[in-house]
Amino acid sequence: MWLDTLKRRIVAWYEREGDKNLPWRTTNNTWVILCTALMLQKTTVTQVVLVYEPFFSKFPSPEKVLNAGAQSVEAFFSTLGMKNRADRIYRIAEQLCSKYGCTVPCSKEELLSLHGVGKYIASEILLLGCGIPAPLLDTNSIRVLIRFFGIKPKASRAREDKALWMFAEEITPKDPEEAKKFWFGLIDLGRKVCRNIPRCGECPLSDFCYLHVFEAQ
Repeated sequence: MWLDTLKRRIVAWYEREGDKNLPWRTTNNTWVILCTALMLQKTTVTQVVLVYEPFFSKFPSPEKVLNAGAQSVEAFFSTLGMKNRADRIYRIAEQLCSKYGCTVPCSKEELLSLHGVGKYIASEILLLGCGIPAPLLDTNSIRVLIRFFGIKPKASRAREDKALWMFAEEITPKDPEEAKKFWFGLIDLGRKVCRNIPRCGECPLSDFCYLHVFEAQ
């Protein structure tokens, strides 16, 4: 019952307060989802929003990346202070066109074989592009889960904790649309409310959050 309440409150909060209109959250284009996820690594949402349209207008597919050439991709990112993204995206485009007919696969194992693709990016492609429910464990959603459940990850880096990923899979809603809202809700809640210094008074989970109810006593 409490897990159902958690899911219901997170989904409801996301509907009210979440960033539902971010362009990469409203598409099922796996290439777009993959490249955007790479761009978002250690980069603000605001910066990626600014480069989103220019990038996909110029490089709408892996073929376009290869046709343009590595120098063209590097030149695009160099002006944005995101030069390291160029090599990753070009190498992934090469892999996709040599192994998968210039398409992004919907297999977790195949996605993880791509250069620079880890569990989070693979899960986001599966969830948004392939309609397969998968957890989205990033710094923000992990912060919420750790505080809410009173979890103490065993790995030095929480996002590498296998037990945490297994737990996240267990609580992921089975319906893909609900899973999207649930996980993006957790991400946005962590980014906007459950920050390093949490704003518990604004949180829809504060009345039965481990951190707020138990550790605060």
